[in-house]
Amino acid sequence: MVHGARWALLLGIAAGPGTAWAGAWVPERGHGYVKTWTKWHWGFLDYVDGNGDILPFGAYHEVFQSTYGEVGIGAGLAVTWHTDLVRFFVLGNPRDGSRQRHLAPGDPRLGLRVRLLRTGRFVMAADAGLRAPLAPDMPVQDVFAREPPMPQIGELRVGAGIFEADAGVRAGFGWKKGYLASSLGWELRGGRFDDRLLWSVEGGTQFGRRVGTRLRASGVHSVRSEGLPAAEGPSGIGNGTSWTGLAVEADVALGRLDGPVRWALGLTEETGITLVRRRSGGLTTSLNLSASLSPRGSSGPR
Repeated sequence: MVHGARWALLLGIAAGPGTAWAGAWVPERGHGYVKTWTKWHWGFLDYVDGNGDILPFGAYHEVFQSTYGEVGIGAGLAVTWHTDLVRFFVLGNPRDGSRQRHLAPGDPRLGLRVRLLRTGRFVMAADAGLRAPLAPDMPVQDVFAREPPMPQIGELRVGAGIFEADAGVRAGFGWKKGYLASSLGWELRGGRFDDRLLWSVEGGTQFGRRVGTRLRASGVHSVRSEGLPAAEGPSGIGNGTSWTGLAVEADVALGRLDGPVRWALGLTEETGITLVRRRSGGLTTSLNLSASLSPRGSSGPR
């Protein structure tokens, strides 16, 4: 079985926008996991519109400070949270060479996860959550193409301004030096926004006692309805956004591995690989600090 110190290396979450997806393992009562990370999206000066056309536009960057946590509150039951504490956007205007900066809070999500099945090394869980709108929902800046005649191609949004409810199931299989996991969920979006299908498939392995790595493919796919028109904009926060991405992660454990709090420092590189619609292209780099918590003398979740 894999001890709690190793799960701190193996079980991470996506640092992508919108939804944080963790593994299927549910922490025992009194155990938990917390993580904070700084995400920098390196806009590659290209925007993918709703037709899949790549449109060059002004310089664009995002810097988010985010947090995630899960705490076991009962037998096979945990409470989870995820939010961007602050969102910082920089968007250039190719018409005059200027750049504007925008600051906004994130939209917090609170959820529950319940274990459905645990047999041997296989686990299955279900979870659900609700995200509340805090960030302003109105566009904050027009987006212009970089090539003449530099038409407007969209609007930058820093918040959706809607409630979002999601529910899904997860499955995972772990062994001494690694794990495989997958998730499938559905997100209901208020305000006549399109609902979204959410999925992920990932695997991780451990090198020695302190280094863990993961490879994850994930997708967010809007399902078109008769609601609001789709919103064109590089942040991907508006209606109708979809993407499939690939992330590579690595963590290094810090300090003692046998204490009640075990720290790890990690790095993530991710990018969209296909079916990207209504968001900017480019790489996203995340630096994170996490802590796995368990009572003194306990080996943690197995």
